[in-house]
Amino acid sequence: MTTQNPIIAYIKDRPGLLLALILVIGAAVLISQVWCRPIDRDEGFWLGSASLINGGKVLYVDFFMPHMPTAVYVYAGLSAILGNSLVTLRLANVLFSLFSGLLLYYLWARRGEWGRASLVLFLYTFSYLIINWHMAVKVYALLDLFLLAGFLFLSDATERGGWWRGLLAGLFLGLGVFTRSLFLPLLLIAGGYLLWKRRYISLAWGILGVVLAGVPLLVIAVKSWDYLYFNIAGAHLLSQSGYISFWERFIALKEALFQPDTLILFALSIIALVLVIRRRLPHPMGLAVMFFLSIFFLNLIPISSSLQYQVSMVPYGAILASVVLVRMWQGGRRWLVLGLLAVYALGGLYRPLARIVFDRYHKPEVGVAVVMEVRNYLDRRVEDGDVVITYWGGYVPRGAMPHQDVMMAVFVEHLEKHSGGVESLFSSDELARYHLPDRESVEAIIAGGEGEWVVLGVDAPADLDPAAIGPYKMDETVAGVGIYSRTGEGG
Repeated sequence: MTTQNPIIAYIKDRPGLLLALILVIGAAVLISQVWCRPIDRDEGFWLGSASLINGGKVLYVDFFMPHMPTAVYVYAGLSAILGNSLVTLRLANVLFSLFSGLLLYYLWARRGEWGRASLVLFLYTFSYLIINWHMAVKVYALLDLFLLAGFLFLSDATERGGWWRGLLAGLFLGLGVFTRSLFLPLLLIAGGYLLWKRRYISLAWGILGVVLAGVPLLVIAVKSWDYLYFNIAGAHLLSQSGYISFWERFIALKEALFQPDTLILFALSIIALVLVIRRRLPHPMGLAVMFFLSIFFLNLIPISSSLQYQVSMVPYGAILASVVLVRMWQGGRRWLVLGLLAVYALGGLYRPLARIVFDRYHKPEVGVAVVMEVRNYLDRRVEDGDVVITYWGGYVPRGAMPHQDVMMAVFVEHLEKHSGGVESLFSSDELARYHLPDRESVEAIIAGGEGEWVVLGVDAPADLDPAAIGPYKMDETVAGVGIYSRTGEGG
C-alpha cells in the first residue's frame, strides 16, 4: 500500500486552503506588475480614447480606433468613475483576471472535482501570458472574462438546456466578439454545438443574447457605417495587404520557444486533444477543444500576430492540460507532475519576479514611475478642457483630452515600418477623414497651435521640436519627457 505524502494529504483535505493560496499569490503577482511591468505603447491609445469619449468625442467619427467598441466604452466608464490613470485601469484589469480564474475554478468545483479545479486555476494563474498581459490596459482581461463566462453558460446550456443559460451564453460570447471581432467564428461554433445537442430553445435565446450584446455596435452602424467599417475592418484589410512579409504572422511561434510555461501548456494540450478524440472524454472537454483550436488559429490571421494574442487560449489550454496531468498523477507519476508544475510556475514567474527584485525589465521600455511622474506634473499644470498634443495618451490628466489625431500617428508609423509605404494603402483624403496623420500632418497640427500643451515621451520622434515648429515654449523636462506649453499658457 502506497503511503501518501502528508503535505499533499493535508492540502487535499482542505480545497479552500489551496484555492485561497493560489488566489493570494496570483493576486500579489498581478498587483506587483501594475507598478513593475513596463508600459505597453497600446495602453496609451486605450487611455486616450477613454479621455476622448468622456470629453464628448464620438467613437470612430472623431478619432481612429481599430477595435470593436465594447472595451472602449468599458474603459471610458471606469475612467469617468475612477479616473483615467494607468495604475487605476491596470488594477481594474487585475480584478477582471481574478474573476476569470474564479470562473475556471467554479467550472470544476461545482462538479466536486476540487483537485482538478485547483490544478486548472494553477495553470491559469502562473501562465506568463496571463501575468504579463492581463493587467495591461488592453483588451485581453476583459475579453477573456466575457469569453469564459460565455463558455461556462454554453457548457451548462448544452448539458441542461434552459432559456436563461442560452441567453447568458449568447450575451457574454457576444460581448467577447464585440470586444475582438477576430473571434466571430466562436459564435458559429457555439450555435453549431447547441444545434448538435438539440438545445433549440437555448439556441434561440442565445441568438437574442448576441443581439443584445451588439446593440451599441448596431447604433454606431446606423449612424456612421462608413466610419465604423473603416476603423474595424477596412484599415486592417488594407494594412494586411501592404505588409512586406507574409511570415511575420508566425513570429508568435518563435516567441513561444523561449517561454517554457507556454511550451508546457501547449504540449500538454496537444496530448489532451488526442485523448479527447480517441477516448471521447466527458463534457466540457470537447467544447474546450473547439475553443482552444479556434482561438489559436484565429490569432494567426493578423499578419502582425505576436505571442500576446494567444493569452485568450490559456484558459482552455489549462482545461485540456489538466486532463493529461490528472492521468499522470493517477498513474503514479506524481513526481513528474510536480516537476512539470514547478517548471511551469518558474517559467511564468521568473521575468515578473526579476522586475520586482532587480528593478529590471526584459526589454528597455518606459516604467510606470516615469509615466506617473509626468502625469503628476501635468495634474498641477493642465486645466480642464485643455488639449494635449502627445503620441501617448496615458500622460493626459483627468479633465483634459489628447489631440484626437496625433494620438494615433503611431499607427501610421507602424504601417510605414512594415509596408511599402502608407501612401500605397490610403489616399490623402482617407488619412485626413479618418484621423490618421503622417509626420507632416503632426507638424502642421503643432504649427497651428491646436493644443494648449505638447508632451513628447513615448513614441514621439527624437527630432521633434515643438518650440521650433509652433507657438510653444519649453515648460519643463520631467523624467526625460519634454513638456511644452503654448505661448501665453502655463505660468
